Amino acid sequence: RVKVSTLAVDYSSFDDVAKSKVSKHISDYDVGVLVNNVGISYPYTKYFHELDDERVEQLITLNIDSTTWMTRIVLPGMLSRKRGSIVNISSIAGVMTSPLLAQYGAAKSYIAMFSKTLNAELSDKGIHVQCQIPLFVATKLAKIRKASITVASPSGYAKAAVRAIGYEPIVSPFWSHAAQIYIFSKLPEWLLTAVTKNMHLGIRKAGMKKDAKAKAN
Repeated sequence: RVKVSTLAVDYSSFDDVAKSKVSKHISDYDVGVLVNNVGISYPYTKYFHELDDERVEQLITLNIDSTTWMTRIVLPGMLSRKRGSIVNISSIAGVMTSPLLAQYGAAKSYIAMFSKTLNAELSDKGIHVQCQIPLFVATKLAKIRKASITVASPSGYAKAAVRAIGYEPIVSPFWSHAAQIYIFSKLPEWLLTAVTKNMHLGIRKAGMKKDAKAKAN
């Protein structure tokens, strides 16, 4: 029999009161796996100076602070039991230069290095830390309706993600995502960056046009 317990938390204001609330809630549980999948990106690709201050703050608090503090809260219990797994979700933007996603990429790069190094610290204590790097998944957040060879379905990605837990410290669990990253890694940095920037400029142009239309209405 499976028992589900839920706790709603606003990670955009994860203050001492909220941290204490989470700590108290999990105190009676043997937390074996922590998955940190809280995050926010840009409304669409933009130059860093075009972001408003609220978005800049959210990119830090939701992408970096939430993962860091949830790990701090759960880790003592795992250490005492000498077992556990922590899975942090990054992004291709965190391991590949992505112009017009500078702060998002930097935040996700933090997640990758934090996970890799923490795994090295804790592997001899029975705790495995892993960073998973997804590409596109067909979700409302990604604004992609249908899965394809290069785009994972939510269920397909979830199954691959669960199967990967406990293995490589940094991994792209869905097969076609891993294949794309491999291909990208073989391209010259300047070429990959130029292609990415050009694509992101196109997305920016479409986003600005949509904003202008919304304001006009």
